[in-house]
Amino acid sequence: MYYPVLRGRQYDLIALRELQKLKLLSDKIIPIIEPIKISNTLISTVNEFDLKKRSLIIIINPMVGSLMGELKISSINQQFKDVVMKDVVKVLIASVIIL
Repeated sequence: MYYPVLRGRQYDLIALRELQKLKLLSDKIIPIIEPIKISNTLISTVNEFDLKKRSLIIIINPMVGSLMGELKISSINQQFKDVVMKDVVKVLIASVIIL
């Protein structure tokens, strides 16, 4: 298995979505997405994976971007919950070790 980590930028998500749509993404690849923010591109990418019943992993506490601040807004928080509650999405909580 291969788990590429993608920062969740628009062009990364579009490329991932299109590879999935065109069936060019191997079943041995499970992408890990660290979203920068909630966007229509993120939602459409997750929906494409859900449509094809393909797994992907979303980091729910990313270290970069504005997502953590956006989650304080109830409508965005609900959008994010809707995305991560799909059956194909596995949730990953990132941890930081400070020495």
